[in-house]
Amino acid sequence: MTSLRKADPETIRVSKGSQMEDRERILIIEDESSMAKQLKWGLADAYEVTVATMAQEARVALEREPPVAVLLDLGLPPEPDTARIGLKLLEEIVTAHADIKVIVTTGNTDRHTLDRLGARKRSAKHRL
Repeated sequence: MTSLRKADPETIRVSKGSQMEDRERILIIEDESSMAKQLKWGLADAYEVTVATMAQEARVALEREPPVAVLLDLGLPPEPDTARIGLKLLEEIVTAHADIKVIVTTGNTDRHTLDRLGARKRSAKHRL
């Protein structure tokens, strides 16, 4: 996956009347602008959505305001055509934040990557 533009990293807060609603937080870790915008759009009605375009931004967001769930693209800068950065970040998240659910989003169908995720063992490689 090649990144054309960085995603907008601002947080969406949905207002109702004059008050901000307290919503559960979702962190989208995605460097491709169009994908980040679609995911944000789809979740903004129900969640407070934060977008991080790089692993370091994600680490800061995770520590500052931990989300209930993370949508994680494996192909992140500086190596967006590999899963190395995303897999490393995934390991960090599940180790340091065991209560946060992680949904992996990737177009990467490399057998080694899928093996590391355990997807082949569940016959789910085409759903990733």
